[in-house]
Amino acid sequence: MADNKNSKELEGLLKTYVDELLELCRVCDITPESGFTKKRQTIKKTAKSLMNSSDFSTIYSIIQSGIKSIHNTKQALKKDLCPVQPCASSVSVPRIMDVIRPEDLSELIKHRKEMTRICSEDLREYLDIILKELEKIIPDDDQSQDTDCVELAFSCETCSEFEDSCEWKLTDPGEMSDDVQMKYRMKLASGCYECRRTGLRVECSGDVELEYHTCDWESVSDDLHQGNLTPCGPLIDIKVISGELKTVHLPHFLCLGGGNVEDAVQVLHAEDSAVSFEKCVLTRFHAKLLDNTFSAKGLVMRIIHLLVKLHCKTLIYQTVKTHLTLHVYLIPDDRHMSKAVNEEERGSTFIKKPGPVRSLQMNDWFTLKTLRKGKKSERRSDITPEILQLKHNLEFFEIFIKSPKEEFSLQLIKQKSDIVWDVTIRKGDYKQNTSAADFTDGGKGSYSSSGERSVHEILLKCLDDLKSEDLRLFTWHLTEADRESQIPKSKLENKMTCDVVSCMIDQYQEDGAGRVTLMILKRMNQNNLAKELQEALDSM
Repeated sequence: MADNKNSKELEGLLKTYVDELLELCRVCDITPESGFTKKRQTIKKTAKSLMNSSDFSTIYSIIQSGIKSIHNTKQALKKDLCPVQPCASSVSVPRIMDVIRPEDLSELIKHRKEMTRICSEDLREYLDIILKELEKIIPDDDQSQDTDCVELAFSCETCSEFEDSCEWKLTDPGEMSDDVQMKYRMKLASGCYECRRTGLRVECSGDVELEYHTCDWESVSDDLHQGNLTPCGPLIDIKVISGELKTVHLPHFLCLGGGNVEDAVQVLHAEDSAVSFEKCVLTRFHAKLLDNTFSAKGLVMRIIHLLVKLHCKTLIYQTVKTHLTLHVYLIPDDRHMSKAVNEEERGSTFIKKPGPVRSLQMNDWFTLKTLRKGKKSERRSDITPEILQLKHNLEFFEIFIKSPKEEFSLQLIKQKSDIVWDVTIRKGDYKQNTSAADFTDGGKGSYSSSGERSVHEILLKCLDDLKSEDLRLFTWHLTEADRESQIPKSKLENKMTCDVVSCMIDQYQEDGAGRVTLMILKRMNQNNLAKELQEALDSM
């Protein structure tokens, strides 16, 4: 009887939750997907799923706090609508950042994290749809102001009992780029600051100007090898231009909830080709330096400490290939490493999904599975390698799926049975393989032997519409792609349009050539031509 009563209470609360979320979607001018409904039977089914997935008090609290956060956001946005323009009925999503209070935004982001955790526990499709609507509304973490500590604080269940101070003011540094690296500079008054780009924290008792950049650990690889050491965070070179820093805190990706790691770590200090080591004080996501002399410093640990756990990220990229090919990276939660992956995957499409909700053990081995919708059986796919070890490097699984007809799930598994990461890849998350299409031009033009135009003919008609200078810019984009997919300049110099199309199809195959052409046209602001091309390809 108690379970039945709780289920009915949760059902009523969930209906209120959906009402609030639908209203927020309306205010933000977002059209919910067709599956996002308030039908009684659907909500009743979802309530039962929630009851089976976690304890009642936890679920009730999460949904209740979500209603409050969504309501506060909605009211703030409504209040911000300009009264001089009565026709205004919606605001753009980025306005959330400018209108609501930082603490309200923090609560909203916290709620999204909690919903992500719930949805990873094998819930039904309806709650996944709710989460997707939330993801549309809440800004990406790298766009949010004063919320990075919230992102960290709710990303790991293993060390959730360790508090992390949010007294640090997130600051965007000045950027200076040369051919070698990106350098950052900050001019600060008295206070506590965290760099949004690197995670570096500094405390100032007066005015300070500093310059810093992230170094490659490869520069001290010999010292790491000789000392049997592995990095536990970025290597940051700090230079104080004026003033004096009171304290400096380097970011790390160790999990304090995985056991006592204080004695296992130390700070590597590289200066003038010499390396020394210092002690530090660990907090949840940072290490406080005890020696305020600066150059390149970063946290390291002896490899013999195999039981240490790490905060990790999973990064998913769709490559530019004919059939659906995904690269799934498993790396420590290090911003410098994430940036390196993004550079490596330049030209690919990033698919944003939640990462693991608990820390993972260094040097453990993991396998990856693809499951059909409903997760009752495995989906046919080619995954390489079959097993991957968690280390401080940029290793990834490559997943090849020839013709996905519906959504599927990815599961990262430790030791054959422990599921540590579980996400759903929906059809809207990745770019569909383009099929053939006609470029409409009043019935004129050449056709294939079957009476329908080929992709080659469609692309040729499209590029023929470009002016000569625009075609040169288009070919420049092809030669400046990432290393794996760029076309050598020698193949495109002084070539006719038909030769350019042939080179693209040779390099990317037909479907890939269509996607690359669309991407470059959009970069060139040839939006009308891109729209015509998309319609033509979609209609094949």
